[in-house]
Amino acid sequence: INEYEPAQGILSHTDGPAYDATTATISLGAGSVLLHFTHRKDSHQVLLEGGSLVVFEDQAYSFYKHSISELAGEIEHASDACRNADAGTAVVRDRRISITIRHKKHYH
Repeated sequence: INEYEPAQGILSHTDGPAYDATTATISLGAGSVLLHFTHRKDSHQVLLEGGSLVVFEDQAYSFYKHSISELAGEIEHASDACRNADAGTAVVRDRRISITIRHKKHYH
């Protein structure tokens, strides 16, 4: 469970090999954010609104890094790469709580 202030971001990362290649994140609170997925020159955005669930797995988990931009203010805009909102859509950020669910691999 993580809590983020409106302008706070998350550095670009993968969740790593210690987990099975599936991550589920539930976003709570009134704010929305754009989750960025990048791999080489390919990039996508996904709008996460309060109460949303995003699940990414396989190649999205293993090859794409994901991040949330740090902002100077509390509003960002969706780009042409956004998968579930029109380009230019204003995304108003507020305090956000996320619950991330991963399955840790067990080695015998």
